Amino acid sequence: MRLLLDTHVLLWCLMDSDLSRPARDAIADPANEVAVTTYLLWRLDVFVADRGGV
Repeated sequence: MRLLLDTHVLLWCLMDSDLSRPARDAIADPANEVAVTTYLLWRLDVFVADRGGV
């Protein structure tokens, strides 16, 4: 299955919060292809910068 993650789903996955077990399992399943958009990468950069960097 192909999965396209939006900003919230990626952040929830990375931060271990607000993501259902079935969603987390689908993302972790190596049989699935997980993709993100370049827009999401830009939003993630803004998110990190707003919090003082990594």
